Amino acid sequence: MPAPPDVLVIGGLPRVARAQSPEPDVTPTPSPCAAAISGQTLSLREATGLGMGVVDDHLDLETLDRRHRLGIGLAAVTGAIHLVLGMGAPTTPIGVASILAGIGYAGAIVLVLVGYRRRLVAAVGIVYVGSQIVIWYVVNRPASLAAVSPAAMVDKPVQVLLIAVCVAIVRRSGAAGE
Repeated sequence: MPAPPDVLVIGGLPRVARAQSPEPDVTPTPSPCAAAISGQTLSLREATGLGMGVVDDHLDLETLDRRHRLGIGLAAVTGAIHLVLGMGAPTTPIGVASILAGIGYAGAIVLVLVGYRRRLVAAVGIVYVGSQIVIWYVVNRPASLAAVSPAAMVDKPVQVLLIAVCVAIVRRSGAAGE
């Protein structure tokens, strides 16, 4: 009896042949400049070269729940505060650190919006935001509430709320098996 077409007989032993994958699409993607000149539109992935299968080029807003939306809002507030403070002193170490922190918040918001491993983003957020609070306290050591800057009076409660939201997301996602 002959072997089925997907089984090879090599040296008397049957071997399953691997399925041939179709040829990948090798259509060249135009550069963003060439696309703009020719009037073409490119997806986010094509225009930036980002993603490569990790982050889709679309927003995943349907699966955002209240916690995600609240976390995005809180991250936007603290991220904006960090960017504004950093831009006030962009050449100092604390200014650079503030700008980088603001960029970090923006990156986290984008990851949540596209639906990339939201539970992991929230878990990292707990450590990220918590460490910023600790570092702020160590650097500033306010003797009293009167010694706290107005920006910190807004930012620190927002960060504490953001940590609480991240904890809620991690707990809910873990219980739901997401």
